[in-house]
Amino acid sequence: MISNIPQVKGLPILGSTLAANKDQLGFLKRVVRECGDIGLFQLGRKNFVLINSPELVQSFLLENAQDYDKGEVQHTTFRMILGNSLSLSEGEAHRVQRMLLAPIFYNRNMEKYAKRIVNCANCIIEKWKENTEFDFFEEMMRLTLNTFCNVLMDIELLTETEFDSARQTVWNWINYVAIHPIRFPLSIPTSRNQRFKSALNVLNQRVRAIITERRSKEEDRGDILSKLVLARYEDGRGMSDAQIYDETIAFLFAAHETGASAITWSFYLLNNYPEIYSKVRYEIDTVLDERLPTYADLRNLPYTLQVLKEAMRLYPPAARQFRVALKDTELGGYTIPKGTTVQISQYLLHRRSDCFPNPENFNPDRFTEQNEKNLPRFAYLPFGGGNRNCLGKHYAMIEGHLLLATLLQRVNFVLLPKQQNVMPELAVTLRPERPIKAIVKRRTHTIQQR
Repeated sequence: MISNIPQVKGLPILGSTLAANKDQLGFLKRVVRECGDIGLFQLGRKNFVLINSPELVQSFLLENAQDYDKGEVQHTTFRMILGNSLSLSEGEAHRVQRMLLAPIFYNRNMEKYAKRIVNCANCIIEKWKENTEFDFFEEMMRLTLNTFCNVLMDIELLTETEFDSARQTVWNWINYVAIHPIRFPLSIPTSRNQRFKSALNVLNQRVRAIITERRSKEEDRGDILSKLVLARYEDGRGMSDAQIYDETIAFLFAAHETGASAITWSFYLLNNYPEIYSKVRYEIDTVLDERLPTYADLRNLPYTLQVLKEAMRLYPPAARQFRVALKDTELGGYTIPKGTTVQISQYLLHRRSDCFPNPENFNPDRFTEQNEKNLPRFAYLPFGGGNRNCLGKHYAMIEGHLLLATLLQRVNFVLLPKQQNVMPELAVTLRPERPIKAIVKRRTHTIQQR
């Protein structure tokens, strides 16, 4: 029975709702501290199980994946945004759609995406003035969003101010939902709900207009949306406009903050480890000299990639996953009743000392080719695992690798005083709980444009 699972005691009726709402990450740490690799807690009358070992995660995400789906709460909450996209589909529909979309992220497309990433990032870097002070995470959000919109839809978001404002409003609502599971339903016309609905309508109109324009020509412009329009199922059918819209919106909201989070935490850690900062900068300067990076350069920048991977170990952008049991099933010798929500926290999983000695230390050498091969399977999951791992993970790593190289080559970021102990906040992504204030200083390169 589920009562045999080690349990965190909560209040009558409320369970651990108040503790979890106050500090979600802190509460999950408590579950692991008190219960170990598997722990039960209650939010209201609903049962949640947190698992925190590579073996349990493998059983959950791979061997018994068919026993779980995303659950009614996720389907209901996000359906009006993500529609019938890959992120919410289940079973055979998910398998078929994933096969159709997978070629978008094949290697043959990455060189074109890489050129867009670097050129778009360089344009934004050129606008930064010496000694400009900004909120680092917000600026990285701006950079990654503009970059990905160019790759996704071939649009320059700097000129799409209404679209950008609407996107931000919808994203704020998503983050609010993630942090506040108890809230007014959308049927209640609160100011937040009304702003959200209005903004979603703006996104709907703009993205559908772009899809209509792509349909009129059906040519490959080198962006992801073109490839969605041109994609064909095995029987020769293309996707409907509604399906293309759903996938485009899902890609948009899946990609931009996760990328910003990875870059933000990378630079935050580099500023706290100056020897590593110098080493990665030396690699980039040696390989690139005075030209912008290309896709072909990435194989010669292994330490830069190690820095990114280690930052994503300590601060995984997608820091948790949920699934709901479709039937009574078993996990680690415990019975998981139908309807129980099972959760993984990558933030905690990545800090297991048996997998990562001195886990709180920032050490990119953990991700040399040989060391990474020696990691236990399912010990490192920045993009999830099993048959629902992130379809765009290859793109995400290339984007992060290129952006890190471009930024390190062009500028230095100097954290202002009292920025050394910024804690993460668990929302949709693992974002800084408060602004990280930094000053930008240009490096003395004469960059050769591509």
